Amino acid sequence: MKVFTQGLFTGVFAIAMIGCELPQGSELSEMAMDSRQKSAICDPFAQATVTNGLSNEHGWVGSLAYLKKRDRQGNIKLSRFLHKGIRVDAPVYMREVNVPTQAFNQGFKTGDETSIKDLEGNLLTEYFGLGLESEIRLTAYDQAGYYQFAILSDDGSILGIDPDGKGFKKFISNDGRHETKLACAKKAYLMDHSTRLPVRLGYYQGARDQIALMVLWKRVGDSNHFGGGSSDEIDEIVEKKTHARPYVHWGRGQGCGGGVLRDPACGLEGHSVFFDSGVNPPSPQPAFLGLLERGWRVVGAENTYLPASAGTNPCIVQPTPSPSPSPDVTPSPSPSPDVTPSPSPSPDVTPSPSPSPDVTPSPSPSPDVTPSPSPTPTCVGPGCDGGELGV
Repeated sequence: MKVFTQGLFTGVFAIAMIGCELPQGSELSEMAMDSRQKSAICDPFAQATVTNGLSNEHGWVGSLAYLKKRDRQGNIKLSRFLHKGIRVDAPVYMREVNVPTQAFNQGFKTGDETSIKDLEGNLLTEYFGLGLESEIRLTAYDQAGYYQFAILSDDGSILGIDPDGKGFKKFISNDGRHETKLACAKKAYLMDHSTRLPVRLGYYQGARDQIALMVLWKRVGDSNHFGGGSSDEIDEIVEKKTHARPYVHWGRGQGCGGGVLRDPACGLEGHSVFFDSGVNPPSPQPAFLGLLERGWRVVGAENTYLPASAGTNPCIVQPTPSPSPSPDVTPSPSPSPDVTPSPSPSPDVTPSPSPSPDVTPSPSPSPDVTPSPSPTPTCVGPGCDGGELGV
């Protein structure tokens, strides 16, 4: 263990302190070296194994730190982890930041089932912080347009973005100790299908045992909605470098109550306002269901990619396809020759015609009266000689 004073964690929590550009560093390159090791902490709050077709480029990567007992007093802010945090030497990978309000008592484990403990030997379940990084993109199924982001967390969280490559800047602050609370961005960011939006998320958990952490987004409109082109034209606008505002601000545009970015759930807080953590899995409550009905959704794993310098996500393992059955090389036995003798042809039982009986009548005795001789008959055909009759 060592005091965590540099690297990704430093970068994330620097947002909390100065709210401007974050220092650049080589922390992700160093982390990529660890990403192939069994020391990685995989999806610590949701141990799902379904990859849903994800590649090992997807997800969030980050670091874990905690506070000593003497540093846990007072109103804790994320910046305290910058100055006082003890870093855990194990990279953290999450497929998506989707942790509804729930109890967290199981602690953290690495891939080789090693439990993470603090300097006093206690299982790490409270006063820990996470610094996570990813890159958000639209999928082919997402519409281009202006997207508003929000963070739901218990306790504090901060989201920073780097849209122009000039350093991360604070985008949403949900810092401090509180119950599950929704904080919404006061700007919506223009995204098309070529957008690659680097993001950094800082989060900490105070006293045990309730935690929550979700990154949500909502498509609030297109350029036409805010005085520019239609949704279908946004990709073309970006490609041709036509002027389009990269942001729309809170209250600008059409809508009731000061603009489309003013969602009624922004700022709501409470352990059971968004989820009932007394059941497993946590049950969504009307406040969260209302968010879904108004178009909000969790930024999905398919929308998040590891930074290029972080390597690949060892926690997303593609299922090994079942081997195809080996072809049966044993030759099928040749059919036995039909040794049943072919039936001998039936003998021709057509009987030869029996010889016609000799029906030549015996000559009658001549009468005493010598008759006049009868004329000799004319005989035509066989048998006229007293032999067989023709057939």
